[in-house]
Amino acid sequence: MNVILLGPPGAGKGTQAEILCKNGFIHIATGDLLREALAQKTPLGLQAKAYIEKGALVPNELVEALVFAKIEQAKSSHLLLDGYPRNASQCESIDTFLELQKIAISHVISFEVPEDELVTRMMGRGRKDDTEAVIKNRFEVFKNETTPVIEHYASKNLVHEIDGIGSVEDISNRISEVLRLNTIPQVETP
Repeated sequence: MNVILLGPPGAGKGTQAEILCKNGFIHIATGDLLREALAQKTPLGLQAKAYIEKGALVPNELVEALVFAKIEQAKSSHLLLDGYPRNASQCESIDTFLELQKIAISHVISFEVPEDELVTRMMGRGRKDDTEAVIKNRFEVFKNETTPVIEHYASKNLVHEIDGIGSVEDISNRISEVLRLNTIPQVETP
């Protein structure tokens, strides 16, 4: 089983990914892969660093190279792609790559959370860059970039919209029902 988690910043993808990893999924998140490549000073990490230091988005080609390398390492495992692909270009590339690797996506979980709830959640994190204007902008960017991705996978009947409001356990149970997992480990809520 290979799953894509999609949702705006603050929707709870990371929290739910941690829980799913206890069920044997290999978590592939672009932010984690970039931080790891930077820390290890890999050639891809050094290329990405130049963009990050300028405050620019890391180009799709670099992000894809990191994701594809991780997928190749974890090929026989259950993959959990967290927030990737996030735009039409990445969607096309990952589909082609997975087809060549003979890997199929079985489910796309789309976290549905109202914008006002996301603002409240993210403002509560206390990060300096989490201002209301920045959060609303991130939400707009997400909608504009990711809507075509959701539509693409919906056309293949892979998308499952999950209500992202509720306790961590409630949301885990909704995901468990979609994925038909027998048990979802319980986690302590912060």
